Order: sequence, then structure tokens, then C-alpha cells
Amino acid sequence: MVWMARKEHIVKIYCCCGEIGTRVVKGREAQKIRDSLRFRDGGCWTGYNEGLVERGCAAGSLGWIWLIDEELREMNSGKRGRPFRYPHSMVEYARRRHAKDGTDYRTLEGELREIMKLAGRNAISYSQMFKRCKRLDIMGAAVAEKDPLWVRAANAANMTGGKAIIAAIDSTGMKITVRGEWMREKWKVRRGWVKVHAMVDVSTGKVLSYCVTTEEVADSKMILALVDDAVARGYALARVYLDGAYDHRRIWNGMKERGIGMFVNIRKNASTVSKGCPQRAAAVRVRNAIGDKLWKLVHRYGLRWRVEGAFSDLKRVMGETLSAKSFQAMAREIDSKILLHNKFKDVITKTMAGRN
Repeated sequence: MVWMARKEHIVKIYCCCGEIGTRVVKGREAQKIRDSLRFRDGGCWTGYNEGLVERGCAAGSLGWIWLIDEELREMNSGKRGRPFRYPHSMVEYARRRHAKDGTDYRTLEGELREIMKLAGRNAISYSQMFKRCKRLDIMGAAVAEKDPLWVRAANAANMTGGKAIIAAIDSTGMKITVRGEWMREKWKVRRGWVKVHAMVDVSTGKVLSYCVTTEEVADSKMILALVDDAVARGYALARVYLDGAYDHRRIWNGMKERGIGMFVNIRKNASTVSKGCPQRAAAVRVRNAIGDKLWKLVHRYGLRWRVEGAFSDLKRVMGETLSAKSFQAMAREIDSKILLHNKFKDVITKTMAGRN
């Protein structure tokens, strides 16, 4: 019989005569016990493992090949001028491959040539593929903000049906160059990065809304735009978790006006005087009374780390380096990566629900 302590396991040792003692297990051995308990009888791990496999079907599905005639007939219905020769599904396949593996468009043209031989058709050229991918806007229109600030919503069609969502917000950087340290030191070359501000559903890891900015834009300036965009897309937000960078009275008041709860890591020397924000002052007084650790434990502040996990998933699977040159093209590339990331999360969730 095994009980799990905070960072160790206490194991009862039995023999034919009965219990003969206990032993404290730590480190890798404790991790093995934890994994065996979590995935015992193949319950959780089997479904999750199958979901990871099914991601490949979502990224590289070729079912659209057999529906080309039907899709082109629908696309050209009522169209004036030159008819479409290549379906949107072919362009979307190229977009997914480019987002997932960073495959260049010339290589994708060569792959599509071999694939389209199965249907007895010609493949789209890389130049036309690039132009079509630029116009293929799946996420929805951008929310108007001053250039170079783009705000986009992920999975606009995926509404929650009124179910309350607990979300977390943070930002991360995407590399725009693969230059090494030697070039930086020798030639003083610095291209910086682009910043992705994202709101993530802590239960699924899906990105609900996000925006792409330059690295100079502060995190706190984007949170209310993210919240408004997610609400406009139909997501019912119950609570939002934030780190210390968002501890501003303007944000506290803005979230209260929108009727959305928030929990932020308030700095230790925060004032108990309201100064125009009584809800923040009340939170500071409660935190000071019960202590920071208990305060975070009661409010489940550990859920904020789900947004860090989502960023890790996105970068490990899609890569963290952008190949585009202009800022608008970088935003479109990030748009493709997040779209595919959300699709992968849907596949894993559905597969695990069907297995368990």
C-alpha cells in the first residue's frame, strides 16, 4: 500500500508474515511509483498516447484529395472570372505543414506533385501557394489596433455554450532569426523577437485569444484587449489567473467592470490603501492576514502555470523560430501555429474521452 506525501512516497513493506515496516522513497523511484499509480490499468496513459498519435492524422490528413471535384464545384458556383483550379483544402494542407514543420513552399510543391498523382491532377505552384496562404484567414478578422499591433482570436467558431471557463494569461517570445552568438558579438546584429500575448483555457490548454506585438509592448497593455476579444467570440470567462506583471489598478477595475474574477500575484509591499481600487486593497489585506502561501493555495494560483505548459507545447511541437520576414507575415505564421495547436488539443481531448 502506498501513500503519496508532498515530494516523496511512504511505502509499506509486506512479507508472508504481514507488514514488517515502512520505507521512504524519493527521487526517480518515487516518480516511477507516481506514474504507475496514475496510469494503472492503462486508464489515463492509453487514451493520451492514442491522442498524441491521432495528432498526425490531423496535421497530415489527405482525405481532401477524393473530394476535390466537389469542393471546386462549390467554390466556383456563381464565381465570375477565372475559376479556381485548386481547392482551399489543398492550400490548408500546405499551411498546416508549413506551420508544423517549417517546410518551405518549394518543398511543399514537390510533395504535392507526388500526392496529386494519386488523383491524376497537377499540384499548385509554390508562388500561388504562398499567395493563397496569405489570403486564407481561418481565425477571423483582426481586431483593429494601432500598427504594428494585431489582435486575433483563435478558434472563433468553437463556442463554449455558456460553460464558465477558467483561463490564464501570459506572454512569450518567438524568435525571428537563428543567428548565433558569434554574429551578435562580432557584428552587433540584434533582431530581437516578437511577443505573443495569449489567454489559455487551463482545463484543455487551448488558446482562446491572443495578440502579436513587438517586444517593446508591455504585457499589462494587452490583457483587457484579450479579455474583450475572447468574450466577443462567445467564451464565458469565470476567472483569469495572472502573474505579477499584471498587478495594476487599471486592470483590477477593468476586470470588475466586465464582471470577471481575477487572481494576480500581488507584490509583497503592496499598499492596503485603495487609491481608486478598493477590491485590490481588500485582497492585499486578506493576503497579509493569512500569509502569501495560504492565500495562493486557497485560490489555486498553481493553475496559472497551465499557460506556461501551453507555451511549452506550442514551441516544442511547432518550433519557436519564425521564417517570415515582415511583421504581418510573422503574425500570419503564428496564426497558423496556434490554429494547429488548438486542433491538436481537440484531437487529444476527444480521443481520451472515447478511451476512458
